Amino acid sequence: MKKILVIVSVLISISWLCGVSLARPVSQIPQERIVSDDTPFITVEKGSSHYTGPDFFASGAAETIWYGGTQIVGGRPFAAIGGKWTWNASGWGGIPHSGLYLDGWVSRDMLYKTDVYHRGTTYGDEYFRRHDLSDTPCFLTKPPQWGTYVFWAGLTTTEANALCWAAGSGYGDSWDQILQNTIALSGDAVTTLEFDYAFDSELGYDSSSVEISVGTAWMKLSQVNGGRGGYSGEGSGHESVNIGPYLTGAGSYGIRFRFHSDGGWSDEDGLNWTNCGALIVDNIKIAEPTNGVIHSCDAETGNCGWEWQPWWVGPGDWVHLEYNPVIEDPCIASDPSWCQMGDSIVTMYDIAAPPTAPHRRLQENWIISPTIPIKGTPAEGLPTHIIQFERYGDLPQYNRVYYLWYVRYYPWDCGFGPRWSPWRSNNTYYYSATKSCGLFTSDFSGIVPSCVDSVEMVIATICLCSGWDTYCTYLNNKTPYFDNARFGVVGSALASTITDVELEKYQDVFPADGTLNCTSAANIGIPLGHGASYLGLGDTLV
Repeated sequence: MKKILVIVSVLISISWLCGVSLARPVSQIPQERIVSDDTPFITVEKGSSHYTGPDFFASGAAETIWYGGTQIVGGRPFAAIGGKWTWNASGWGGIPHSGLYLDGWVSRDMLYKTDVYHRGTTYGDEYFRRHDLSDTPCFLTKPPQWGTYVFWAGLTTTEANALCWAAGSGYGDSWDQILQNTIALSGDAVTTLEFDYAFDSELGYDSSSVEISVGTAWMKLSQVNGGRGGYSGEGSGHESVNIGPYLTGAGSYGIRFRFHSDGGWSDEDGLNWTNCGALIVDNIKIAEPTNGVIHSCDAETGNCGWEWQPWWVGPGDWVHLEYNPVIEDPCIASDPSWCQMGDSIVTMYDIAAPPTAPHRRLQENWIISPTIPIKGTPAEGLPTHIIQFERYGDLPQYNRVYYLWYVRYYPWDCGFGPRWSPWRSNNTYYYSATKSCGLFTSDFSGIVPSCVDSVEMVIATICLCSGWDTYCTYLNNKTPYFDNARFGVVGSALASTITDVELEKYQDVFPADGTLNCTSAANIGIPLGHGASYLGLGDTLV
């Protein structure tokens, strides 16, 4: 049975989930869903069960082949069979600690420039640069005044094929690429910025702009493109704008060309094909009445000070081990087995931040497991894959701090040879409306095929407070905490996989007659959708 993932617009969830109106049909935009991990307890008449993972494994867990704990083979860390990662100095189950920090896991600040292929995007890499245009498909159609070299925001065919983009060369999803320079200006009331340009991006959603720094702030030049302030769609031409009104006197000013794309419809997913990538800029010139031309660059012999700049430098790699943490889940007092955390745990918060807000805005920290070898082990060819770890969270929704997971596998081949797959997940952010500690289990059999050689997994913490989020409290705490992680494989190579996951069950059951009468027959039909821009689990109470 194929698992169908329901992908929903973020950011506000009530109890479970709510649909949010979108500017485009939801099928066009990859989105994440927000899910509470502490509400789906299975209540029965006499007591309750704290088990929140797939029910399928409640009785079959003993047959699962588990991987955890790190052993060094050929100088490299690999997962061992039969253990778990406790991050304790003594290891677990006879598998000693590897002696490596984080027991062979690697920590990353995922908003910093990185070579890790993140969620199918490449916004952390330098793709707005001086480039030989003959290495792009649009070389034959370039305007005659352009030379061989230009400043270009895009990927070549070779670069795009290496990332398995659907349309080859062009631009990607979730890009924010910046080309920037600092120029000393006299502050004249008439100071002209000129350049040639060409752009090709999704109309109305992906766009380019020209900006100037005024103090510590960046302002868009509203005059460009006939007063539209930017470029979206397809076009080319020559621009000449007066930046004098933006100047506050003599001094050094930052000037930048910026391209931004949303999460879908690009060359990466093949839904919006381009030949020349997002933006080309050439023949940049700045002139003043008193000094004439003070800056000129045609990119033929060098970049003239124009450099790629990250839109956002990651807040920091704050992954660290913490010893004997304070866990305030009230369930532990009545059920000591409810939380198995102890000794060393993994945390992801800024220890230098105020205690009321240790998670900084736009934080995204990962820990990436050692390679988990499947081929040649008893798990080879088995269809069902599980990620499991203990977690403690005090993560109210409006704090905007969540945890999530990713996996990738080898080999993956999109037609250009075997390689590691992109990082994949169930597109779900987890939070805890109340203090909650326990075992987290997720089945990702629909993401990883049964015939893989190796797997790697990620546990991550993300803070979606952005600085302009009016719903975020900008207050939080040190949680989530993570401990006792492991990877499981189970099933039969001769049988198909059937999964039974809490999130795929009915989320609410309102009376079929439309009343609120608790004695009425329940409507257990499929979720109701109200228009193309609405998508949500369960029925809707209006």
